[in-house]
Amino acid sequence: MTSTSGVRDAKRLPAALENLWDRVVSRELSGADGPGVVYAYRNHGLWKAGRTRNIQRRLREWAQDCPSSNREWVGWRATPYVNQTEYLLHLALETVCLSRPRFQCNCGKTHLELFELGDDSEMAEDLILEVMEMVVVFVLAKY
Repeated sequence: MTSTSGVRDAKRLPAALENLWDRVVSRELSGADGPGVVYAYRNHGLWKAGRTRNIQRRLREWAQDCPSSNREWVGWRATPYVNQTEYLLHLALETVCLSRPRFQCNCGKTHLELFELGDDSEMAEDLILEVMEMVVVFVLAKY
């Protein structure tokens, strides 16, 4: 994830994010949703949040599909509704991030769930883990 030529900021306005959050939490859960893990990592100063049903398999997939010696896994949390949790996590992170850069990665893909959280990596790590925890707790309480 080193090439950032052609970067576009995909961050939405706060009112749009609040509206999306309200719509999502008012809907019934999808029957396709189920248990899994939300995770976060840092790579070249950008943060990624994602989901999987098998964290060990996902770690191998990232290493194979988008290799990077700079990727630092910072945490993951189990949740009974991984799709809903991931979507709400992305909305929550987008409200606190500086930008949502979109660009074609060296692996050839455009990763969509990237967040710029500032230059202080320790503070950014604390922030992403705190937001992850808050969203997981919210999902557990709501559903």
